[in-house]
Amino acid sequence: MSKKKSIIIAVAVVFVAFFVFLATMGPFGATAVSGSGEGAGMNSGSGSSAGASADGAGGSDAQSGHSSGSMVESGPGATMEGVQASGLDYTVFELQGTGSAYAPSTFQMNGGASTEGIPNKWLYLSDGETLMYMVRYDQDSYAVSGAQMPQSLEEFAARESTKSLIPADKEFSEDQYGSLACSFTQTDESGDTMDVYLVLLAGSSSFGYMAVYTPQDSGFDSALWASSATLA
Repeated sequence: MSKKKSIIIAVAVVFVAFFVFLATMGPFGATAVSGSGEGAGMNSGSGSSAGASADGAGGSDAQSGHSSGSMVESGPGATMEGVQASGLDYTVFELQGTGSAYAPSTFQMNGGASTEGIPNKWLYLSDGETLMYMVRYDQDSYAVSGAQMPQSLEEFAARESTKSLIPADKEFSEDQYGSLACSFTQTDESGDTMDVYLVLLAGSSSFGYMAVYTPQDSGFDSALWASSATLA
């Protein structure tokens, strides 16, 4: 990995740590299904599977390949068709008990759990420059922390703990995919700056978010990929 890429990913990790303290990490069952932006999807496609290891803290493994089955539902705003329309090869990464996310096929996955604050499970995707980070809170998470579980995504967005994820002068608003999102930049003490796109997510019995960290003006479609994430 180049020195520039190493610096960028190090900055991204610092930003992630600022939001969620990863005190406890552990492996979870993980799978990945590859597709093509040129019309291939979860309901159509064929091919054989090929093993691929996703290395990093937490030690989760991912299997990549083509599939004809339906693994995940579309996210709150972006749909599978939207990802396909991007024209890019993609992989659907799924982490048992956490959720699923679309990402370019160059990404690798990792996952784990944190017991700090409100306990949560997390999914981490990266290609060495861009970092996608999903966090999931469920009923047990809130019960352990002594907090009430939100009744809606709007209530989740209004909570101080959620608003603390974004700068004080920013707010969540509906983006082009119908997701509650916020975009902003973060700069560390050394002056390195990254663009951040954070989408709030709601599952059938969970809440959380997907945050995408990219080098400034990278051209990465953070809104599309973040909005296509789905919580377990």
